[in-house]
Amino acid sequence: MPVRPPVVLDQRAVTVMPQMEESNPVPATQAKNSEMPQLSDYFPGHRPNGLQWPQSQILVAENHRLLFCPIAKNACSSLKRLFVSISDIKHKERILAEDVHRSIDFFRTGIKLLDLDLDRATQLMASAEYFKFAVVRDPFSRLLSAYLEKFVINRLKPGNQHHTGPVVAAAQNTASPDFQRGITFADFVRFVTAQEPEHLDPHWIPQTSYLRGVIYDRIYRMDQLPVLQRDLENRIGGKVALEHMNRSHSDRPRYVSGAARMLPDALPAPKTIDRHSFMESEILYRIADYFASDYRLYYSDSSPDTEVSGAPVTNKQAGTGMSASLLRSMCQRVARRFWR
Repeated sequence: MPVRPPVVLDQRAVTVMPQMEESNPVPATQAKNSEMPQLSDYFPGHRPNGLQWPQSQILVAENHRLLFCPIAKNACSSLKRLFVSISDIKHKERILAEDVHRSIDFFRTGIKLLDLDLDRATQLMASAEYFKFAVVRDPFSRLLSAYLEKFVINRLKPGNQHHTGPVVAAAQNTASPDFQRGITFADFVRFVTAQEPEHLDPHWIPQTSYLRGVIYDRIYRMDQLPVLQRDLENRIGGKVALEHMNRSHSDRPRYVSGAARMLPDALPAPKTIDRHSFMESEILYRIADYFASDYRLYYSDSSPDTEVSGAPVTNKQAGTGMSASLLRSMCQRVARRFWR
């Protein structure tokens, strides 16, 4: 495998910490009596160590000298479970028997840099001996997955509304969001692309925001998960099991004309709808322009089984947006990728 320079991003941290991923946070003292009483018998509650988001979310397996930055909606559940399984933290079977997000967010399990002393965590982030990696996804697919899961399928779940409430309220122009009515995919995209990135929820914040502050050795695309599996097996000297959980689409999709502007109740069996149904020119242009830095990173290497290009992606590049010709070219490339 050819050796390429590591991926370097702007080293500034995001100034506003997004909401916690996947679940509505509750204090560990409350979790003992409500959410997860069994885990509180094994792990103490979380406490800050000085790390800020996104570094506070990085997972560590010291036994294999690995650091992994999980990015919401990028096979996040599966990869977190995989990482816990190959680590040597105590009582990991208890974590794997529960919701992995809640387990490692509410308790000091030892799997996060947040669980370590600040000096130790800082040392590991800078260590050349640790293999640091992340997984990125096409921004259109990631936004559509977030929309279908959180604004359609699970829109009435109270814990989910912690993430979606501000978006639904803004799109409906009301202080009391109507979750039953919901919003369209077009509404969602317009809201996201009108905000400052640092104010967005972690499920739809630009993926490059997750990667700030650390120099990563390898950035894998979602279609490179088998390559990641192989690389991890080579590194740890054994087999690893990677199962893609929480899939938001069907293997036999159906096309629904105008799906991008339909409210949730008009989208029956949303997991079976072909993602091309949500592709409209305005939506593609908005996503390609707003997530320019994500697309540069995602398309920095077009082959499915080679290293990511070492060309750095910085905030300066991301903030300039795209020229009209480049934006048109990017939209065409995105559309072609999905129509293959």
